[in-house]
Amino acid sequence: MLLPVCAESTEEPILRASFDGLTDDGHPVELKAPTEAKFREAQANGTESELSRRYYAQVQTQIYVAEADMAFLSLIFGEEVLDLDVPRDDDCIEQIVERARIFWECIQTGKEPSLDPQRDLYVPSGPELDAWLRLAADYRQLDEKRVPYLAELKAIEKKLAELEKQFLRMIGEFTLAESSGVRISRYLKRGAIDFKAALLHFQPNIQDSELEPFRRKASEQVRLTLRDDEDNRTEVPFEPEVLKRVAGLDYWF
Repeated sequence: MLLPVCAESTEEPILRASFDGLTDDGHPVELKAPTEAKFREAQANGTESELSRRYYAQVQTQIYVAEADMAFLSLIFGEEVLDLDVPRDDDCIEQIVERARIFWECIQTGKEPSLDPQRDLYVPSGPELDAWLRLAADYRQLDEKRVPYLAELKAIEKKLAELEKQFLRMIGEFTLAESSGVRISRYLKRGAIDFKAALLHFQPNIQDSELEPFRRKASEQVRLTLRDDEDNRTEVPFEPEVLKRVAGLDYWF
């Protein structure tokens, strides 16, 4: 039997926890219901599993609030249950408490914490906003001019594809043809091997974590999206009229 309860730390009340359950001897129990793939990975790797690492800070906070020496991370899939012991980690708890105090100080003083470039939204201001406006106006103008060219290119590519089909019908079973400066070569391209399917065929029990050492280095990608001022996905409101003035007489709308 487990007692579900909410509590706050007597030492640092800003830290609180909603326990899925407390054992009779005061040990927190955190319940999770992962997918089968995640559950099997946790069975294979235990406390080194992805799920254990993901919820580690949460469980350590519960240990701190409960003033316990350990906790349980209980994973449930169907009728199967996997209990992972999580011993108290005072170094981790010290970091959690320190970060919580810093965050609470920011709330009390109304001071915004430093932005995290990997997680927070950059919004230009001051001179940078003026430069951004100019860039945004120029980009929108060029994008608007590009639209009819893309439409024309799409129509051209469609017509080329139709002409290619006519060529192929004309040459029948021949693999090579040439006349009037047009040469056609028909050939077979060998299909690529689905290595993941092959691996799962020969090693059906392999886990994703075992493949991570063979993952190629990540490459940075950039996506630039134009949004209208009435688009509900637009997080930073803007005035189209301001962009019109920045673009000058040759604005795009």
